[in-house]
Formats: sequence, structure tokens, C-alpha cells
Amino acid sequence: MLNNKEIKEWFSKNEILELYPIGLSTYKKRIKKLSSPPYKDFTRILSKSIDNSNLKSVQYREIHTSILDELFGDIRVPNLKNTSKVIKWVNNNNWDWFGNIIPSKTNASELIGKMNYVFSELKKVNKE
Repeated sequence: MLNNKEIKEWFSKNEILELYPIGLSTYKKRIKKLSSPPYKDFTRILSKSIDNSNLKSVQYREIHTSILDELFGDIRVPNLKNTSKVIKWVNNNNWDWFGNIIPSKTNASELIGKMNYVFSELKKVNKE
């Protein structure tokens, strides 16, 4: 869920929309689950005051990190033309494998040389 991010306990709507490749309407549909009894402890409503405004305070919801993947993690692959959502989707999935793109006009010895180079670079990174 949170790859290379500082670990937080509570997330606001804007932070969730930045982390997960969902839109506002999907967010609203998914938070309806929070009103059911098993999820009541995973959300809190806070209020903050706004300076220079007619409103005295504004309420906003925060959702606990332990329930985020259950609520927002099950997402289909987004449209590949929407790169920002694809990047969010890739960052929020666990990947067990490493893939590479092989050039179409190459022979086996070139591929072996390229893979040896990649492995040597990875060894250098691990030693540092």
C-alpha cells in the first residue's frame, strides 16, 4: 500500500485520492461501508477552523491505515492513457517478479551480456 512513504496512522480524503487510483465518486461509494458496525472504529470525524472565512469550522473524515487496502485496494487496471492513475495502481500492488523488455533484433550472446551487466549493477547497489 504505502511504498516508500512515511508511515501514517490516519489519512484524509485528499491523501487517499493521491495514494489510490480512484476518483471522487469511487471514494464516496467506498466510504459508505464505514457507517456499518464493523468499520466504525476505523474512522474519525475531525473539525478544523478556517481563518478569514464565514464558516467557523469544517468537518473532515480520517480513515485508519489498517482498513485502507480493504476499502480502496481492490481496483481494476486503470485506462493506460491516464498515466497518473496507472502509476498509483502500480505503486499500490505487490509485485513478486521482475520483467524486462527484450529487443526484437538481438541474439542470445547480446542478451546474456546485457543481463550480466544488470546483475553486476544490482550487486554494486547492494554492496553500498
